[in-house]
Amino acid sequence: MCGITGLLSLTSESPIRPELVRAMSQQLRHRGPDDDGLFCAGPVAFGFRRLSIIDVAGGHQPLSNEDDSVWCMLNGEIYNYVELRNELEQLGHQLKTRSDTETIVHAYEEHGIDFLSRLQGMFAIALWDAKRRQLVLARDRVGKKPLYFSSAKGQLAFASEMKALLPWPSLDRSIDLAALEDYLRFLYVPGPRTIFKSVRKLLPGYVLIARVDSGEITERPYWSFDISSNGDRTEIEAASELRRLLEDAVRVRLRSDVPIGAFLSGGLDSSAVVGLMARKMHPQRPLTFSMQFSERDFDESEFAALAATKFDTDQHVELVEPVRAETLQRISWHLDEPFADSSAVPTYLVCQAARRHVTVALSGDGGDELFAGYNRYRHYRFIKRLASWPLPVRRWASDLMSAGVRRWVGSVPYAVGERARQAAKALEASCLPGSRRPFFLNQYFEPAAIRQLMSSETRASANGRTFEDEWSRLLPRKPIDGLDLFLYMDTVLGLPDDMLTKVDRMSMAHGLEVRCPILDHKVVEYAGSIPTDLKLRGQQSKYIFRKAVADLIPAPILHRPKSGFDAPIGQWLAGPFRELTEECLSAEASARRGWFSPDGVASIRDRVLKPEVANGASSVSKHQIWHRAWALLMLELWARNFLDAAAAA
Repeated sequence: MCGITGLLSLTSESPIRPELVRAMSQQLRHRGPDDDGLFCAGPVAFGFRRLSIIDVAGGHQPLSNEDDSVWCMLNGEIYNYVELRNELEQLGHQLKTRSDTETIVHAYEEHGIDFLSRLQGMFAIALWDAKRRQLVLARDRVGKKPLYFSSAKGQLAFASEMKALLPWPSLDRSIDLAALEDYLRFLYVPGPRTIFKSVRKLLPGYVLIARVDSGEITERPYWSFDISSNGDRTEIEAASELRRLLEDAVRVRLRSDVPIGAFLSGGLDSSAVVGLMARKMHPQRPLTFSMQFSERDFDESEFAALAATKFDTDQHVELVEPVRAETLQRISWHLDEPFADSSAVPTYLVCQAARRHVTVALSGDGGDELFAGYNRYRHYRFIKRLASWPLPVRRWASDLMSAGVRRWVGSVPYAVGERARQAAKALEASCLPGSRRPFFLNQYFEPAAIRQLMSSETRASANGRTFEDEWSRLLPRKPIDGLDLFLYMDTVLGLPDDMLTKVDRMSMAHGLEVRCPILDHKVVEYAGSIPTDLKLRGQQSKYIFRKAVADLIPAPILHRPKSGFDAPIGQWLAGPFRELTEECLSAEASARRGWFSPDGVASIRDRVLKPEVANGASSVSKHQIWHRAWALLMLELWARNFLDAAAAA
C-alpha cells in the first residue's frame, strides 16, 4: 500500500522539475511512511511513498526491468504475484526482487496492456514505457485504490489522492457545480467527476494511455462488471463454488511480510472473513478489531464478541466516543473531497486502533452490494408490484400520500410516520422509469430540495443537468432492471466512490493496508452470474452467501437482520459538535461560500438543533435531516481545508 504521483510533459522534451514531484509526493506521506522514491527521465517524473508490506528490504519503488526501459509504481497489492513470478521466470525474465510490483513490469513486457487481465489484486498502477514513449495508468476492477488525474498546459498530472495535485502550478481549482449537486444527492462525488472541474477520477477497470509524441490521452475499460444470471446451476452448486472462491480469496490475502489482522463488526460478512481466516491461520490466533458504541442502537459489540469467541481470536475492542472538532477536521482532510458518509468516523477510529498492532487488516466490505444485503433492496419488489398499476392511478396515489405525509406525519409516533414516508417514496419511485428508480431511492437531497437550497447564482450556473443522463453511459449494453439494476448501480458507483473511498482514506490516514476478500474479482464475477432469487429470497437477504458460509457462522449472526455500520450523528450534531454545527451552518459561512441560500441552510440547522422545530410535521425524516446537516458540515470543513488554506498559502 503506497502513494503514487507524477507528471508527464506531452508537448516537449523539457524535463519535469524533480522538486515539484517531490513536493507532490510529500502530500502522501501518510500513505507511505516507510520509504520514498523519485524517478525522473526526460518528459516524465514519478514520486512515490511506500508502506512496506511485501519484500520489506528489497521492494523500493519506482523500479524497472533489466534495461531500464520500463519503470513502474504500484499503490496496492498483487496477491497472485508468486504465481506470476514463477510464470515469468519460466519465460526467461530476470527479476531482482521478491516484490509484487516487479512482476507488473515483466508482465507488461510479456503481454503489453493485456497484463492487467492477469492481475489478482487491488491496484493503481503508473508505468512508463520509454521505448514507446507512453505513460500507462490503470485502476483495479472494482476501484479499491484511487487514481486522480488532470491535464493542462501540455502536462498530465496524476496522484493517489487529489491533495497531491495541489502543488502543481497548472491545477485549476474551480468548483464543479454539477459535482456539488451530486454530493448533496449521494453524500459523495461519483466518478469520473471530482469537486474540481479540472480533475477526474480514473474509473474502476479502466486504463489511461498518454503518448508523448502525439500528445494523445485515451481512456478505455479493460474490464467491466457483468450481471448475466446463469440459471443452470443448482443452489448447492452455487453455494459450493462461492465458498471455494471465498476461501481462495482469503488465502492469497494472508500473504504478508508484516503483522496481519482483521476487522470484526459482528455482521455476517466480517464474521465469514474472520472464520475463513482463522481456519487458514490455525493454530495461530488471528488478531481482530471491533468498535463499541455507547448508544445501544448503533452497538454491535455483543455479536463481535460472539464471533471472536467462536473463532478464538485475539480480540481488541475500541470504544467510539465523539471525536473532537479538530479530529473531524483532520478526517475531512484525509477524505480529500467532500464526503458525508458518517461511518467514516468509526472507520477512522477502528483503523487507528488496528494500526497499533498490525500493518494489514482484512475486511468484509462488498458483500451487501454483491449479494443484496441492504434493507433497501427489499423495496424494489414492492415498487415492482406498484408499477403494475396504471400510471395515472400511481400518480394520483403518490400525490395523495405525499400530501397526507406533509400534513399529519408529525402528529403520529415516529415509527408510524417513517413507514408512511417510505410508502410515499415507494409510490413516487413507481411513477419513474425503471432506470431512474435506484437513483431516486438512494438520494439524501431530492433535486427539488437541492434547487431550493442553492443560491440563485448557483442555480443559474447549474444548467438543468441531470445525473441520470450522465450516468446512463456506464450501464451495460445488455438491458437490466429490477434488483439487478440496483445491485449494478451500487457495485459500479456506490462501492468505489463511497464504501471503498472511505476505507482507503481512513486506513491510509494511519498507514494501514485493508484487504477485501469478498471483492476479489473472481468472487465479483461469480456474484454477477448468480440469479437474483438466490440473493434475495423472500425477505431473506444474501441467501446464497449465507448458504456458502453457514457452517462457519454462529446462528445468532447467521440469521440476524442487516445492521449498518453507522454513527449517531444526530446526537453528535446536537451534542459535542453543536458549536461546530452552529458555526459551519451559520448565515455568515453560507454567504461566504455563495453556494447555498443562508435561509435554506438555517432551516436544516434548526431542525437538528432546536427540538420545537425538529418535532414539527415534515415529509423529510429526522434521519434524513441529520444526514443533510452532516453533509453541509463536512462540505464546510472540506472548504476550510482545501480552499481557505490554499488561498492563505
